[in-house]
Amino acid sequence: MNLKFKCRMCFGSAGMLSCQSSGLANLKKHVERKHATRLKEFEDLLKGKKSGRVQQPTISVFCSSGSPMQVSQHVINNQITKFIVNTGQAFSIVRHESFRDLVETLQPGKKVPCYQTLMRLTTEKYTEMRDEIKNHFANSKHVCTTADAWSEANKSYLGVTAHTLDEEGKRKSFAIACRRLKGRHTYDILAEALENIHAEYNIQFKVLGTVTDNGSNFCKAFKLFGEVETQDSGMEEDGDDTLVFQGISDILEEDEEVLHHLPRHHRCAAHTINLVATKDSEEALKTPAFAKLSRSVFAKCQGLWNKQGRTTQFADLVHEKFKLYFLVPNSTRWNSVFYSMERVQKFLQISTENMNTLLAELGIAPFTAVETTFIKEYCDLMKPVAQALDILQGDKHAYLGYLLPTISLLKKKLQEKGSSMQYCKHLADALCRGLDKRFQGQFDDRRALLSAVSTPAFRLGWMDSEVDKERGRKLLWDEMKVYEDGNQESHDNWDETEEDGFFPKRPKVRSTSGDELSRFLNDPSVDTACLKQYPLVCQVCKKLNSSIASTWALLHFFVLQVFRKYNTLFPSSASCERLFSHGKNLFRRNRHGMKDSTFEMQLLLHVNNVWK
Repeated sequence: MNLKFKCRMCFGSAGMLSCQSSGLANLKKHVERKHATRLKEFEDLLKGKKSGRVQQPTISVFCSSGSPMQVSQHVINNQITKFIVNTGQAFSIVRHESFRDLVETLQPGKKVPCYQTLMRLTTEKYTEMRDEIKNHFANSKHVCTTADAWSEANKSYLGVTAHTLDEEGKRKSFAIACRRLKGRHTYDILAEALENIHAEYNIQFKVLGTVTDNGSNFCKAFKLFGEVETQDSGMEEDGDDTLVFQGISDILEEDEEVLHHLPRHHRCAAHTINLVATKDSEEALKTPAFAKLSRSVFAKCQGLWNKQGRTTQFADLVHEKFKLYFLVPNSTRWNSVFYSMERVQKFLQISTENMNTLLAELGIAPFTAVETTFIKEYCDLMKPVAQALDILQGDKHAYLGYLLPTISLLKKKLQEKGSSMQYCKHLADALCRGLDKRFQGQFDDRRALLSAVSTPAFRLGWMDSEVDKERGRKLLWDEMKVYEDGNQESHDNWDETEEDGFFPKRPKVRSTSGDELSRFLNDPSVDTACLKQYPLVCQVCKKLNSSIASTWALLHFFVLQVFRKYNTLFPSSASCERLFSHGKNLFRRNRHGMKDSTFEMQLLLHVNNVWK
């Protein structure tokens, strides 16, 4: 009988051996040739096998008697490349004598690749990653991108991330560029760079929208070159078909203007809420009583924050009193002011006496009872704002359908809390006015409404006005009628228990879109799996998708695939902020001379986690 063995000291397929059951000569020859230092151990094991007693060697004997498991040079090169990219090391580390000694000690006989070889291997991996991302986009119908500008070490970069929804509704995200920008960040420079990046990945006609912050340069670029959604009124436009002739010389004499093609612009909701919290809230300072109290409290807090950052003695005193440090606000981090004030409130709750001791060190009067109450009201009022920011900039609810319900609920919470407050009522009013000013247009946007109404977690429940609810019903009704007409075949053959048997089998019924729409809007379930209960949805899926992979596959075709199409869009550009955080860790002081192409290559390989 021919037997197959796997050598545990060899790596990969190189350790596959075969021999006859009557003799193990091939195995012994392999050990003699490849692992001579382990031959005696192998022979002892054979003797133990023949005598029926197989004794396992002790750890000390095993470690001292042989060489480590050998791997190929290819594996060594790949692991070194992975280590350098994922830890943000300089590629020149392969020239360091200590690093070379480490590798050669762990793997005798193997060599550390030279700098040129390492760069070649990294470039090959980067090219492979880009090709895989392009293939993914080629198989995706809709793409959303986010973009932002970043400056570090007197250099400017444009970061771009791209996002899709797969057939199961799971988010797929990629960092596709961190491109160097030279000169001023004018609208035309940004438009050209973003257009080129979209073209590199062949997604210029698949991008539903690009999410950026509220910077004037981005806004102007999309205002001039971005797509403008046309309202589907169902009526043909009256136009003048008269031909107008123009001389060729007149055309040639006109100033040449470069036109760019950009997708529709979506402003980052998280950045917009941050503007409400930081800029629009200043309207409350027009009330003298609030302004006096607010400035007094924040002046004392600012003194504490500044002192902690300037002297280690004061920082040690803070930690001695509270076992924690103050959180210092950061202008580039949303919610940082709220979390800093929340820490101050926590210290006051732990010990007002210790807090006053810290203020006495600065020669500042202690917090009064009124100021302590103001801090409590401020944190209580701003907590929903911070929660809304976390929802919209997070990954868990990274769908456009969460935008309008989140803003609507935030406004309700601010109104409820503000009505019962003694000192921060004017702040609540200013925040509500800011939300109205900056988000009113979103509540009139058809795409935003459809994305929210078609999301099972919300439907019409977040709307208060019956007029708004009726509008939402009509939007869904108009979409569903398209699929009802001419598609009345039976769907009795569809097995409703296919999804792991989790959902109970429901009766097979015929329904019109009107009946089904009402049942969908009144269904209390918040899980997208509830869409399985609607036969018309199943019929649409059966017609357009031959295989029902999951409940999300039903959702993709519900209401003309509204959910998958519009919820591919992100509500915020926070993914670019996270990209820049990784870039800052990579762009350390001793690496400021790194080439732009090398920086982008190493950053994208790290963020996309190609060695996962």
